[in-house]
Amino acid sequence: MHHMHLFHFLTTETLPSLHTYELIDISLTDILKHCLPVPYLMNELLGFAALHKSVVGHDSRMRESYRFQAVNFQTHALSIYNAEPAVLNADTCVAAFLFAAVLGAHLLCDTLIYRGDDSLARFLEKFVQYIHIHRGIRTVVGGQWDALTQSPIGRSFITDRVILSHQPTTFQPTMTKLLGLIKSAKLGESLTETYKLTIGNLQSIMNACETSGSASTTSASMFTYGAAVISWPVMVPIEYVDALDMRRPEALVILAHYATLLHLYRRLWIFGDGGRFLIESICDSLGNEWEDWLEWPTKVLRDSTSVDSISDP
Repeated sequence: MHHMHLFHFLTTETLPSLHTYELIDISLTDILKHCLPVPYLMNELLGFAALHKSVVGHDSRMRESYRFQAVNFQTHALSIYNAEPAVLNADTCVAAFLFAAVLGAHLLCDTLIYRGDDSLARFLEKFVQYIHIHRGIRTVVGGQWDALTQSPIGRSFITDRVILSHQPTTFQPTMTKLLGLIKSAKLGESLTETYKLTIGNLQSIMNACETSGSASTTSASMFTYGAAVISWPVMVPIEYVDALDMRRPEALVILAHYATLLHLYRRLWIFGDGGRFLIESICDSLGNEWEDWLEWPTKVLRDSTSVDSISDP
């Protein structure tokens, strides 16, 4: 009965929230058609529903219980997936893509919301681990490009890839300044190019936000944003992930700019206060000498704090 309760929450709350924010652009009917015959996908979806309940719940004991269940469902899903890897073809690639998409959202949410001791070091450890897991599955699924584009989720997959796979030709002032600071730091051609590509991915997300509207709390304004922001960590160059793992300060600055986008959309339950935590932690870690590099993240955080204090009773 408890599993049925989670399944009901999945279909009435969690999946509609994914559809609203275009984390998955596929109908509920199609999702159920693909998940019911696939145990690893069904387990992951139930785990994601449990995670959702743990985030939005008000009873602390129940929140912890649902979070524990989310971990168990996800562990079981990964165990099934790894024990019997699916032979990907036109019939199975949709379920595998849905699994990659939901798992990525699950891992990112768990990393952003449940930060343990709230230390930056622990967060970065979990964040890099999340990237490698999500990246590995997405790489396998991405090999079925032709089959996916002909599937019910084809438009979602194409949008996701187009948003982040093409470098923008122009940059907004914020990204232009960041790129200029990177170039002036004389970090070497290879690392500079890695950072340029990574910043370009951030600009692509900002372009998607402009297309869908300003960063407000309404669902419509976030229509094309969800898939892009969750995809960014697994679409950036692997060399950037390595730089982040080594705690290079420039990599942390770029992460703070990504965290600014998370903070702008903090009303989306998957992101929560993760953006604020990252910006504040990175600023504290790097110190005043990096203040100019972190001008935009700190300004957005300061301005949003003023707005929140006025709007909250």
